[in-house]
Amino acid sequence: MPIQAPHRPGRDTWPAEIAVLTGLGVFFALAGLFDTDRAPLALSLIYWCGLMVAGGSILIAVDTALGRFAPRPLAEGWTGFAGLVLIAGTLQTGVVAFFEVALMNHPPQLQDIPYLWPPVLLVMLVAAAAMRVFRTVLRLRRQSPGEAGSHVRVPALLAERMAPGLRRSPLIALSAEDHYVRVHTRAGSALVLIRFGDALKLVGQQPGHKVHRSWWVATDAIDTAAYSRGRGEIRLSTGLTVPVSRSYAETLRGAGILPRRGAASSSS
Repeated sequence: MPIQAPHRPGRDTWPAEIAVLTGLGVFFALAGLFDTDRAPLALSLIYWCGLMVAGGSILIAVDTALGRFAPRPLAEGWTGFAGLVLIAGTLQTGVVAFFEVALMNHPPQLQDIPYLWPPVLLVMLVAAAAMRVFRTVLRLRRQSPGEAGSHVRVPALLAERMAPGLRRSPLIALSAEDHYVRVHTRAGSALVLIRFGDALKLVGQQPGHKVHRSWWVATDAIDTAAYSRGRGEIRLSTGLTVPVSRSYAETLRGAGILPRRGAASSSS
C-alpha cells in the first residue's frame, strides 16, 4: 500500500504525536529495552521519554522537509519512508550518544558510535511507522460520518482513482502538476492523471473558485485570504497555502473572499 499524503505531519497532529511518542518512551522504559532496566526506573523514564520526544521532533522536521523540498519520487511512497528513517535515525544517533553521556554516564567511545546506529534505526522505524499510522487515523476520525455530505465532494471520476480513505474525504483544492492534478482533501492528497481543465469541469458548479492558473479551492475550506501589491495567498483550514494571481483577484474580491482594496486580510 503506498504511503499517501495523510501521513505527513502538520500542526493539527503535532501535539498528539508527541503524546504518543511519550507513551512509547514509557513503554520502552518499563520494558527495559537495550538493558536500560539496570538503571533506576525514574532515570530510565527520563531517558526514554526524552529520547522519544527528541526523535519525534527530528522525524517531524525531516518528514516536513522531505514533503516540501525533495523531488516527489523520493519523498513519496516507501522510498520516502526509508529516506525518512535513514536521515532521522542518523541524526538521532548523535542525540542518543549525548543522552548516554548526560544521563546514563556511559560515554561511548568514538569507534563505538557506529554500533549505536542499527538499534537507533530500529527504534526510529517503529516511531516513524506509529506516527504515520496515527496521523492518518487521527485525520480520518476527525471527519464525522455526515461531514462529507455538507462539504464539496471529490468528483466520482477522480475519486475512483484515489485511495478509499481519500475519496470519501471532503475536497478542499485542486492543483496542476505537469500532466497530473493533485486532489487535496481534508485527509490528504493524491495525484490523478488528468488535465487540469478537465478536472475543473468535473468539479462543475460546486462552491469554489479558480484562484490561480493552476489552483482551484473549495469556498468552505478557506481560512484566511490576503492580497497586496499584486500578490496574494489563501490559507486553507488544513494549513495549506495557495497562491492568488492578479487575474483572479477582482473576482475573488467580488465574492467576498479577498479583502477590498486597503484591507490586509480576511477570514472566511
